[in-house]
Amino acid sequence: MQANTINMAQALLDQGREFWEQDRYDQAMRVLSHLLGLRELPPKIAERAQFYLGDIQLGQGHYSKARRHLAAALATGTDCGETHFLMACAIDWDDQPDPPRAYYHYRRAVELEPGQPLYSSAYALMKIRRKTSSKYDRESLRRLRDAFSASPTDPDVVFNYVNGLMEMDRHDEAEVALRRARKRWPDHPAFEGLWFDFLRDRGVLPRSAGAARGVPRLRIFTDDEPVILKLPQPAPTAAPSRPLSTRVGLKKALATLPDEQIVALARRLELPGQNSSAQMRQYVARTLLDPQSLQSLCTKLSPGSRHLIQVLANSGGRAGVKELRLDGAAEPRGPHFARRRAAARPLDELREFGLVFLTPASDQHDEPDHVMIPADLRKRLREVLAAHSS
Repeated sequence: MQANTINMAQALLDQGREFWEQDRYDQAMRVLSHLLGLRELPPKIAERAQFYLGDIQLGQGHYSKARRHLAAALATGTDCGETHFLMACAIDWDDQPDPPRAYYHYRRAVELEPGQPLYSSAYALMKIRRKTSSKYDRESLRRLRDAFSASPTDPDVVFNYVNGLMEMDRHDEAEVALRRARKRWPDHPAFEGLWFDFLRDRGVLPRSAGAARGVPRLRIFTDDEPVILKLPQPAPTAAPSRPLSTRVGLKKALATLPDEQIVALARRLELPGQNSSAQMRQYVARTLLDPQSLQSLCTKLSPGSRHLIQVLANSGGRAGVKELRLDGAAEPRGPHFARRRAAARPLDELREFGLVFLTPASDQHDEPDHVMIPADLRKRLREVLAAHSS
């Protein structure tokens, strides 16, 4: 291969990596795709390019695309524990997971990098969940404890540790770790969901009050490199914002949104196009209030989003953003789970699906600092979530 081609490939890889590190994913994907279009790439450069693209697609929730890029990275012959770990996540987090295949890649990640607590804890949790004869597994328990001892401040490791203990019915040990986690990361939906599950498993709460427990798809918090969570602001309108009462129905709440947001909402709900804005608003309202459609939609929500709906429902359908502790939370940062789409945040995810609305506190305030669920939608959501948890 000519030296100038190698130099160009390395320069494109360096540029793509810089964009990737800066979370500028559109630019990174363009540069890396252009790089892969070159002929006769060195295997190491091709592997890194495919790895970065796979990590971006994984963070955006495009699991099939992530698997294709990560498989191409592994096909170059470079066996990397990090690549195997991301491949396992892309398989495990899909709507139709393949546990044996995910287990293989978790195990390979641990074999290649045995000193990584995150890999070890995820592998141990998967191994516990795959056991059928007995939930007690000494080797998996040892792995969970060792990973937790090595990284007690890593929220993902703590999450896996508590999850594994709960799966093995070691409730006393799980309660101690979970109480400490809730104190360190107060009111975070991931640990709050685990706490609800813990109380439900112990019989303190009825099953209908529990929150769904799932694999952590994102880093929860870290103490370094904090990023402030910026709440999306509504598009400017001619009239000033008016506070929405909890007695307001969904149709009236949708009427406060500009046409651009209604179009985006219809696309998010995968609804066919309508001739007019009024027809589109009516179609969106009918879809969100339809029990079957709403049930299908709720299965796509993250545990944090479902928990946030329960919190709002228990608050009468309305609560201040500061009360929910969503306005100043640090955004997850880390080597594997920092790449995420905005919809993965509970408040943003619920707003994108039209399930909650931002509204000012009163007529004297223009800043939307409260979250509310329309009355008719709140009733349907509580019925659907109760059926989902039972």
